[in-house]
Amino acid sequence: MSALANELQRFLVFLGNQGQQPPTRRLRIVEVPRPASLDQLGRIRLLRDEIREPADYETRFDELLKAGLPWLNMTCFGVEDGSLIVGIELPAPASKKSLRTSVNFSGADAKLLGNGWR
Repeated sequence: MSALANELQRFLVFLGNQGQQPPTRRLRIVEVPRPASLDQLGRIRLLRDEIREPADYETRFDELLKAGLPWLNMTCFGVEDGSLIVGIELPAPASKKSLRTSVNFSGADAKLLGNGWR
């Protein structure tokens, strides 16, 4: 199993433990660089063509784990077209490399949950 597949499985367990069972187990990935592009309401702007299948993101995820970043964050951006969109948030470029990259998880926010994961 790939590093990305392992972390996605851990992420789904995390969500379940938080009482945030997503309505689908079909996943798609989008990378969120820093600084992220925001709309007028402060929401992160994403392009549909940036959303990828997990298998298409595995190599990039491995690169990020080896890049010396201090952390990566997996977060929920909602369900679109039957898939849970998982954001991979990157830290701002750091001057000092880390020996190990921590993969952190963030659940869905209250607004997303209140809107039926949309």
